[in-house]
Amino acid sequence: MDLIETEEACRLLRVHRNTLYSLIRSGDIPAFRLVRGGRWRFKRSELVEWIDAKQARRMLG
Repeated sequence: MDLIETEEACRLLRVHRNTLYSLIRSGDIPAFRLVRGGRWRFKRSELVEWIDAKQARRMLG
């Protein structure tokens, strides 16, 4: 499993940290914490799938 932290997720998604946290709060993006109150973590493969799905929706819509 390829876990990445917030900074790398921001670079991958090309978004500001505040935007990333907003996506997390809305439940729009796959994210989790390893311990309660800990730092957010992301599976790189899930983020890539999320990006692909967003791009596909834009092309269809």
